[in-house]
Amino acid sequence: ALRKVHAETKALASLVDELHDGEPCPLCGGADHPAPAHADAEKLHELEAKGKAAASAASQASADNLEAGRAEERARANLQAL
Repeated sequence: ALRKVHAETKALASLVDELHDGEPCPLCGGADHPAPAHADAEKLHELEAKGKAAASAASQASADNLEAGRAEERARANLQAL
């Protein structure tokens, strides 16, 4: 979800950069641009940081899950050895 919001924000920011008074909007074709949205650089950096943190947490969770599976296998082997 964060990737989608980030991508959409960057896409809108690039469209705003293309707006020029009297020229048609690349999105709607209108020649007037009374209140174009502006990308919030701080918000973009915040989204990027959250995305990196989420990816790191997912990677750690995957590693933890793998280790838990191995521990379960060792425990089962120890039980059968009894």
